[in-house]
Amino acid sequence: MDYKILGENIKKSRKMRNLTQEKLAEYIDLTPVFISHIENASRIPSLETVCKISNTLKISVSELLQNIDIEKDKFLNYELEELIMLLKNRNELEISFVCSVIKNI
Repeated sequence: MDYKILGENIKKSRKMRNLTQEKLAEYIDLTPVFISHIENASRIPSLETVCKISNTLKISVSELLQNIDIEKDKFLNYELEELIMLLKNRNELEISFVCSVIKNI
């Protein structure tokens, strides 16, 4: 397991939710210093702690462990949801046209 990636993903996810290390620590009954150590990969959290963090941040444990750009991934999910909503009331021809335009970008 790459604890550096875990720490970076916790930090990004925490900041996206406008949570300080202090507030996250308070929610899961840890110290802000320990949260800082986890985010900097200088301490290894228990599985229980990772689960508490993931529940508090409303992100899956697997997402915290993956080497992905969480901010970009969340942005893309939002954009895809919006695109789906725009296409819901379109006919088959219009949807085919949009798909062909996207494929040619």
